[in-house]
Amino acid sequence: MNVKIFFGLILLNASSLAVFSQESSENIISEPATFTADANTGGGYVTESFASIRVLNNHSVEMIPKNNLEFIVAHKFGDIAGSRGGVQNWFGFDNLADVRIAFEYGITNNMNIGLGRSKGIGLLNQVADGYFKYAILKQKYSAMPVSLNFVTALSIPYAKATTDSTSITSYPTFAHRMIYTTQILIARKFSDRITL
Repeated sequence: MNVKIFFGLILLNASSLAVFSQESSENIISEPATFTADANTGGGYVTESFASIRVLNNHSVEMIPKNNLEFIVAHKFGDIAGSRGGVQNWFGFDNLADVRIAFEYGITNNMNIGLGRSKGIGLLNQVADGYFKYAILKQKYSAMPVSLNFVTALSIPYAKATTDSTSITSYPTFAHRMIYTTQILIARKFSDRITL
């Protein structure tokens, strides 16, 4: 098939597709979306300190609203531009280093849970994880200067244990597989562009 005809058919097909995406968080959250919207009224919660419930791979102080479910597919790229990267491996897409698939749910506006599974890289692979996140304090335009969240997580590698007792993947008991993380997140939104 002629290359021009092939690309012409692709463009024709692509132009007839309808694209749908998720709602913006401004439509989901009923509170004001900008920092300055309620600044003059002296009340109300500050919203959208961060654009997502995650900052890179870590939690932010943002919460999933009540009765909302998020499906997350996250991955780390392989070699982007080195000896194993470039166009031949689609700049790291073909050599995914790690993949995580998760469901995260808002039980209430202040309480979230999540369950996930990671392929894993290195010595720990085939990892299941879960977390609980609670918003203790929410920043307000007056009276509350910061947001404060509690996050606790548990990860369990479920790959077969090795017989080498010196290896990190030697699990004499099930309790040796458990990895715990507990965090207190503190954030303050100073303006529409600055949150620390």
